[in-house]
Amino acid sequence: FAIAAAIFLIIVTPSFMLWEKYTRDIDSYDKQLSLQIAALSASDQLVKHPGVPKNWTYTNFTTIGIASKPHIINQSKLNNLSSMNYSDIKKGLNIVGKELHLKIYYINNTLILEKGLNATQKSEIVTTTRFAHLNNQTVKIEVQTWQEV
Repeated sequence: FAIAAAIFLIIVTPSFMLWEKYTRDIDSYDKQLSLQIAALSASDQLVKHPGVPKNWTYTNFTTIGIASKPHIINQSKLNNLSSMNYSDIKKGLNIVGKELHLKIYYINNTLILEKGLNATQKSEIVTTTRFAHLNNQTVKIEVQTWQEV
């Protein structure tokens, strides 16, 4: 009986260890994928869509977008975004269960707008970058998402 139990433990123990490792790997992959989807969706929504309603304001919105046309930023929508608080921006971009940092600046690194929180060093951060035009100049839009650990 002791030999059979030992053989059983020799086979089963590594199997459980492998199972645990693969479960952690899958959880990490799922978290990373969720962050990527959130960042991509938010950045696409900002630069490709006008928002809902189309002429939304910082006090009246369902979703936010700052484009008058895809990749053409509307200055008044940008001003409305600038007036919004963090929780409303997350709501308007449908960021749920994650944190957000948004930065818009000209190619020469002149800052136009920065909103959101700063990630901690322990956070796994996903950053997406989009380019658009504002007043006939190219701007860079960076959206970062993460989950606090």
